[in-house]
Amino acid sequence: MNKKIIVIVVLLECVLAILLVSFIGKAIETYFNEVDAREICFLDESGVPLDNDAIIEVERMDMGYQLKWRINPEKTTDKSITFLSSKPDVVTVDETGYVTFDIDTDVSITASTINGITATIKLVPTRDKEDTVYINK
Repeated sequence: MNKKIIVIVVLLECVLAILLVSFIGKAIETYFNEVDAREICFLDESGVPLDNDAIIEVERMDMGYQLKWRINPEKTTDKSITFLSSKPDVVTVDETGYVTFDIDTDVSITASTINGITATIKLVPTRDKEDTVYINK
């Protein structure tokens, strides 16, 4: 083989090896710097953390309620969260944590992180002495 071709092939192999080592090094650095969620906690109206399975009494004037939550630790890399309603046919929850009630019912909402950490909160509509819920539509 021609010496120039051999030199070019060797140089290309060196460049590819350097790129590969750089890519692997970046992947390892990213892996070790990622921080997984260790806890989700729902918050009350004033931002105070609630225990898992706590109950929030909801004043449903507009048939909805915005959940508040926090993922710990604060430096968690991926803060993706999904919500699930215990009664999805009558109470839905969107990706922002806004809960919409189609009918008056108590419901549990579960939040989950990408690494499987979960927390659950129970929403209970406000009722009067006759167990009637007043909703302004």
